[in-house]
Amino acid sequence: MKIQTNIYKEFHNKSTSDDRRHEILKDNPAFGHQLWLLQMIGKVFGYERKLKGKNAGLDEILKVREELELPILKDIHVKILEIQEKFLPSGKFSAAMNYIVKQWKKLLYYISHPEVSISNNLIEREGVKPFVMTRKNVLFANSVEGAETMMNWFTLFTSAKMNNLDFEKYITYALSELSIHKMTQETIERLLPYSKSLPDDIKISNNSQE
Repeated sequence: MKIQTNIYKEFHNKSTSDDRRHEILKDNPAFGHQLWLLQMIGKVFGYERKLKGKNAGLDEILKVREELELPILKDIHVKILEIQEKFLPSGKFSAAMNYIVKQWKKLLYYISHPEVSISNNLIEREGVKPFVMTRKNVLFANSVEGAETMMNWFTLFTSAKMNNLDFEKYITYALSELSIHKMTQETIERLLPYSKSLPDDIKISNNSQE
């Protein structure tokens, strides 16, 4: 969500008086709402930073998200529904609010799934960027099916990397298990890179130099 740069700078300037800040909020209602939303979103990300900093477990992450982050998100949702009709539908602020409302259920998915990150920054950095750098390889897929297969393998490799798995050991283990067990949903869930059921010997330790 893009906020008015000049107004934002003046509002947060240390030399700006409290009276001037009140005047800014009065003269720019959209800015006031944007500022509030940014502050609320900042609180949510603040909790996430603390969880990441202390390397919190899934149970603690779930507890913090349900008890501290979810109420903030609900307040944001109520606020947006309350104010979105007050702004021109063609404006960028309205577009941002409408997007949030339409994607609301998807946004809340991370709350009940502690293994999921609050943002897609990690996948953008670890998943999308490397693929963009090798996108010319897709030209040799020869078919849609080939391109889809390539993407499936690339996704699996990236997910394994993000979960600190030795990919060669991981894929060997997964294929071995699939040769023994039927490919049920339970089996697939058990073999996904983020599964807690994977053996320790296919994981790369934090101290590993591999």
